[in-house]
Amino acid sequence: MDYQSNYNQSYNNNYAVYQASWNNYDGKDRISGLTKYGDDRISGIQNISNSSYRQTIGLNGSLNFNRTYDSKHHVSAILLANAFQIATSGSYHKLSNANLGLQLGYNYSGKYYVDFSSAYSHSAKLPAGNRQALSPTLALAWRLSKKTFSPTVLLSMS
Repeated sequence: MDYQSNYNQSYNNNYAVYQASWNNYDGKDRISGLTKYGDDRISGIQNISNSSYRQTIGLNGSLNFNRTYDSKHHVSAILLANAFQIATSGSYHKLSNANLGLQLGYNYSGKYYVDFSSAYSHSAKLPAGNRQALSPTLALAWRLSKKTFSPTVLLSMS
């Protein structure tokens, strides 16, 4: 959480001003007199103006899971969350953004892999009715270096 505020502060005080009279004595310029204009007056009136603020609230977090079962089945998962909200003086609507991320992984004996990843985002900056979106991905893999091949290849042509 972060909070920032700004303002201008001033006082209605009056101060005397002095004007010097100069003369030359023995070839040197010297002040020979002072004329006072005005008086020192402290009114006690304080002015506060141009006040503004900005408040930011943010959150980040993650949960992680990693485990191997029977020395062959490796499962992993990560859940991520990120959100923030910014409020500023003079703005009716707060700027907000929220994101969730999910990654699920599986591999069998380091040979076959499945990975699902997804992001779900929300932003107040996007147009109404279209402020959130889901973005999933799926990946399948096979590690060729861990697979033995048969020299026989079958082709079929019609």
